[in-house]
Amino acid sequence: MLALGLASLAPADSRLPDLSITLGVYLPSGGEVRDALGGEWLNVGISPTPRRLSDRWTLVGDVELISGRGNGNTVLLAPVTLGFGREFRGSGRGPVPFAAVRAGLAYMDYAVDTTGGRVSGKRIEPTANAEVGLQLSDAARLSLRYDAFPTVDGLRFDGLSLSLQVRALSFGRD
Repeated sequence: MLALGLASLAPADSRLPDLSITLGVYLPSGGEVRDALGGEWLNVGISPTPRRLSDRWTLVGDVELISGRGNGNTVLLAPVTLGFGREFRGSGRGPVPFAAVRAGLAYMDYAVDTTGGRVSGKRIEPTANAEVGLQLSDAARLSLRYDAFPTVDGLRFDGLSLSLQVRALSFGRD
């Protein structure tokens, strides 16, 4: 699936995009979920990324793993999304602002103690996210991202993440 994603993001006349790894903290916004598992979760991702986004909207995709654990409760959210991103390059040098919006499907695996008893499930649901940040260099990006998930079994898993993305594998220069 990742190879298909890499191939679909590469223009026919260009090289494959680089492969980047994301590491960050996820802050769930749902009160009951946050109370049960804590307010900070781990966010790890992998994504095919062009060396630079263009100043036009460009196809982008990613796979995230968002994991929370605490007090005997566990949550794993795995959104796979595709959408559009772009840079807002000015005339100066330095970090370049960027934005992206994506939609897709998420695998949701959860077991949470609630006021009404233990709720658990494994399902695939639609998801979407919006991201803004700074492209610090060709190899690093700092971002703020909001992931939206449907409410399932009375639980809200939406949240905000602060992440650093670094290029892990390059397929060569243009």
